[in-house]
Amino acid sequence: MMASPFSAAPAFDPRHLLDNYPVVRSRSPTEACEMVGRVFSPHRLDVRGSTRGFATRHNRIAMQHTALNVLSYGSEVVIDPGERGDFYLMQLPLSGRARLVCAGQEVNIDTDSLAVLHPHMPTRMLWSEDCTMLLLQVPRTALQVCGDELGVRNPRFALAQSRSRPAIGAWCQVAVDLAHNLDRFGAHWLKHPLAYSAMENFLMHGLATLLQAEDESALDAAQRAVPLHAASQSRCVQRARDYMHCHAHEPLFLHDIARAACVSPRTLEAAFRRIYQQ
Repeated sequence: MMASPFSAAPAFDPRHLLDNYPVVRSRSPTEACEMVGRVFSPHRLDVRGSTRGFATRHNRIAMQHTALNVLSYGSEVVIDPGERGDFYLMQLPLSGRARLVCAGQEVNIDTDSLAVLHPHMPTRMLWSEDCTMLLLQVPRTALQVCGDELGVRNPRFALAQSRSRPAIGAWCQVAVDLAHNLDRFGAHWLKHPLAYSAMENFLMHGLATLLQAEDESALDAAQRAVPLHAASQSRCVQRARDYMHCHAHEPLFLHDIARAACVSPRTLEAAFRRIYQQ
């Protein structure tokens, strides 16, 4: 009997995402640790319990600056890279869960979460045996360039974010969709550098935009906790004016002006409206 074209597709095993771009296939923890370490950074890998189900599967597709990775171990593992390299690592669990300890913080993440590891931050991770991660490597300098274009200096992400936040969920879905697209059509896209460069830029600018939103949110929260009085508003406006005069020959961004004024963009706009009615 011929299958109906409308039959439900079989459930997709996330371990096989980017299978067209294999890097590591190993049942040896020692070998897997060494091979995965060449891609990310040297680390220690300890298997919890029996190694019977251990089967490292690492797929990777590199673009101009960044790389998408899919990594699973098949066993519960502890990963201790110490101080990592000079890159951000965005972690999107596609299945399973993980516990991350980084710079004194500890969080649990799962398929409803996104985690971001900052460059050179001491890190330790515990992955469940069914954990499969989509990992985006972004060099610090590459993300800094995107941040500069949007007025975000020294990008700082919270260790973990909920994908229930529309901005986070939207970016995560784009990353997953792009991984599926590259898995199927990567050979085509990689023939057209401008095309995959545009994909990469979209991912990175999306990240920088999230950083900008998070940064402004933190600044706004601080401003709400300590409202500015009229005298403080006048001082922040004067600092903003001084900054604009000193940098009149350069492209000016609201975020930079607000930083120079030591307030959030929203607070600076409100101060200008109060003082100048515009």
